[in-house]
Parts: sequence; structure tokens; C-alpha cells
Amino acid sequence: MDYKKFQESDFWSFFKIHEKEKLINVNDSTTIALESGDFQEHIHLDVKVQNSTNLILGGLLILDRDWVGDTSSLNEFAKDICKSFIVALCSSQDNKLIDDIVDGIMNITGENDHVIYKTHPKPFEERMHETKKAILVYMGTERYFMLNLPNLKIFFENREKGGKKKLHVSIELH
Repeated sequence: MDYKKFQESDFWSFFKIHEKEKLINVNDSTTIALESGDFQEHIHLDVKVQNSTNLILGGLLILDRDWVGDTSSLNEFAKDICKSFIVALCSSQDNKLIDDIVDGIMNITGENDHVIYKTHPKPFEERMHETKKAILVYMGTERYFMLNLPNLKIFFENREKGGKKKLHVSIELH
């Protein structure tokens, strides 16, 4: 995906994304730190752009684990930004597995969440194997999930550093 198109995306406008800082790398790329309009204290976001083509090489979304939630309750805004981040960076992919992962994240609920559905989503048990693994990492019950596809790699990981727990969602585009 072209960085200019990313800036024109629904993801960019809905979450009021803006550039915070640019770091020029030695390999003809620039890492651009981005910031959302709300909840900046819980969200870290950046993309890596190839300088010569302006194509996005990958992106990283880091969310505070306690803000995301867990099996008891999940934050709707955290689900939305995670889902939208994946959709925005993988929009050129026509892949049923990515679609299922995105739908699964958006529709998973914690035990104490009360959601009224117009149309009930596909149950967890009926999801693709990879989607189940991604959802379990998203909910904090598993440590990591990696999906390698021909044109991209998606990696979910729960990390802890300095007593802070974070959910990392990384996308590499080939």
C-alpha cells in the first residue's frame, strides 16, 4: 500500500491519525511514528515506508494490555483500532483468513460483556484454526501467533517489559 493512500484511508480519518515523528533508516526506509486523536497513552503506532517508492513495508500497533482487556471484558475501541489497522495495511489482500481474523477480533466478547447483535457473528468454535489462535492472543490467554502468507506476515504477541504488559500487532508486507 502507498503511504499517501494510507493517509487517505478510513483508518487514518476515523482515528484522527497524525504523524508524530520520522526516523530515517539506513536501508532506504523511514519509520514514521503516528499518533491517534484519542487514547494516545494506550496506543503506540508506527509504519515503515520505503523512501524510493513510498510503499508501506510494514506497521506496528502496540496496545496496553490492561486497556485491551481480557477474557472478562474487552475494550471496544481497542478491538476497533486493531481490526482497522489490519484492514488498512492488508487492504490489497483478498484473503478469507485475514477477513476471518478481522471479523473474529471485532466480534469476540469477554464473559462479562453484554452485546446485542442484529445478526449474530460466527461462533468462536466455527472460526478457522488460525483465527482462534489470533483471538486467544488478542484476549491475553496465549503469548503469540504468527501467520505467514505469500505477500505478508502478521504477528500478534503479548509482551511484558518493566512490569508493563503490551499487545503487539506487527504486519510485514512483501
